[in-house]
Amino acid sequence: MSQALAYPTPAPNYVIISYLVPILNTSLIVFLNITQTIIAIGLIALILIQERSSGLSGTFGGSESGFTHGRRGLEKIIFNTTSVLLAAFIVLSVLNFVL
Repeated sequence: MSQALAYPTPAPNYVIISYLVPILNTSLIVFLNITQTIIAIGLIALILIQERSSGLSGTFGGSESGFTHGRRGLEKIIFNTTSVLLAAFIVLSVLNFVL
């Protein structure tokens, strides 16, 4: 008579996944929080650097010239970077809320 060898059966996939999800979820949340903080600091700095008389601040006492002009040079780069960081901040905020 031959005896069947008893091999340990591997754990089902759902056991492995359920073990790793809290670890991955916690590290992802920490990563999101750190990234969101860095982006918030960058947004604050870029908003403070922008020219005072642009937008509504000209209405409340900023110097206003007689014509409108488009953004040029460094002002355009700062404005576009602010827009990108704002979009990234909103996406991270939604992800942080969902997770």
